[in-house]
Amino acid sequence: MNEQRLFVCWILFGCLFSFQYDWIECLRNAISHSNLFRAAEDLCYWFCMFWEAFYLLHFVGNGTVRWFMIMGLALGMIFYRKIAHSVVIYLGTGLISLIFLPIKWLNRVIRFLCAQMLVCKKRKEVQYGQKKSRISKETTE
Repeated sequence: MNEQRLFVCWILFGCLFSFQYDWIECLRNAISHSNLFRAAEDLCYWFCMFWEAFYLLHFVGNGTVRWFMIMGLALGMIFYRKIAHSVVIYLGTGLISLIFLPIKWLNRVIRFLCAQMLVCKKRKEVQYGQKKSRISKETTE
């Protein structure tokens, strides 16, 4: 493969790497995460990107690291961020939110039902406690 084609391939790989990270960002926007979970996501992402880049360097670049490969990767990431990042984040977050909407709705229904069961249980305990106190008053008199 000649150097121009390889440079264009690495630009596309840079766009692909940024696109993959954008989906992680979409997931974070749609579902709240703790800082620890975010750090774990980032660690997994960069570990996977390392192996993906290693694989591409080995098979596409014949195992040699050339300056234009790294430059193409960086340019691809920059181009993607400037051109498509905000659109992908907006649409991706909307899509993930739409997918998780039934799960969020089901979660709210289950929480509501559990809260109602807890209220009913407390009412029965209070009623039982009042009956018990009436019985104890009658027996003492």
